[in-house]
Amino acid sequence: MKKKVVSLFITVLMLVTIQAVVSANDATTQYPESFLGDSTRVFALTQDKSLFVDTINNQLQVVNLNTQQKEWGKNFKIIYDCDILANPSKIVILTKENDALLKITLSADGNVLSKQLYPYLKPKDNQKWSWSPARNQVKEQIAILDQEKRQVQVYQYPWKKPSHTISFGLPGDATYEDILINDIQIQYPYVIIKLDGTSLMQSQNLYRIINLATREKNTIPMEWNVNSDFTIEGNELVVTTSSVTGNPLGINTNVEHNLYARYNLETRLPKVKITRKFTTVDSNWKASYGDNHLMVFDSEQNTQSLLDKNGELLHETPMTDTDLHNRFVGYHEGKIIFLAPTGNRAGKIRITHPNP
Repeated sequence: MKKKVVSLFITVLMLVTIQAVVSANDATTQYPESFLGDSTRVFALTQDKSLFVDTINNQLQVVNLNTQQKEWGKNFKIIYDCDILANPSKIVILTKENDALLKITLSADGNVLSKQLYPYLKPKDNQKWSWSPARNQVKEQIAILDQEKRQVQVYQYPWKKPSHTISFGLPGDATYEDILINDIQIQYPYVIIKLDGTSLMQSQNLYRIINLATREKNTIPMEWNVNSDFTIEGNELVVTTSSVTGNPLGINTNVEHNLYARYNLETRLPKVKITRKFTTVDSNWKASYGDNHLMVFDSEQNTQSLLDKNGELLHETPMTDTDLHNRFVGYHEGKIIFLAPTGNRAGKIRITHPNP
């Protein structure tokens, strides 16, 4: 009888232990709701790790794609910019200490490798900042975009005076009631500024391309009432778009919508371009780019499509209405990885195994 009681006790204890482990694992796979939004950027840190950079809550989190678990995280007073360096992988953060700009370099494991304070660079509320590493005989640079002065200043060592100062004013300012600054990225000789022009309760994203060497300025406009995101890869501006869900006017039908494009920064012409035509005003799409792959969600065709960076289709599977709210994280070892909303103001990693 004692053996049966002991055996039953051990069995119950094992079940409780297993349940505790499952609960703990479930808890660690919950991620902030902000990770699903545009304020969070996702980087491929290593082959099996992704970095989430949340500029609303000013935090970093690294997720292991194999275990789907958070490996480490860090909080900052503010995050102005973040970049990834390769071989070995490093994370560079622009933040501030007291009233001066601070650059922190982290290893892929989250260890602080170095800190550099820029006492002559004083961040203000109406500014955007972007950092660029030294490459191809070009020095390390920091770009500051000032909303009030409508100008860009670029600094390099010894960081006391700008090496470039240039206005980014648009020739067609009268078209818009207001123009807001969304983001800035520098990769010499180019500075890319994402602007948002508004008029009569409508908005249009604009990409202002400034060549610092020639001082030439050009603009690539997006369609009206379309969200867009961008990054710079080499000599190309990579832009993805999504429809504005909930727009009472819906989308324009029977016209070609640009979902994805890779623009040559010198010519401003698209090297790769993907367009789609929709037949109903309540159709929606979302294109997301990361780690050299493109994910397109299409509510009219009810498909989610994985493509390579040149627009070649790799996999296509059916989608549901809720899939439109998923965040594409990456493509790893034949698995498509998303961050999906859980319904309780959080997100959870979800993996799709497409058919070969």
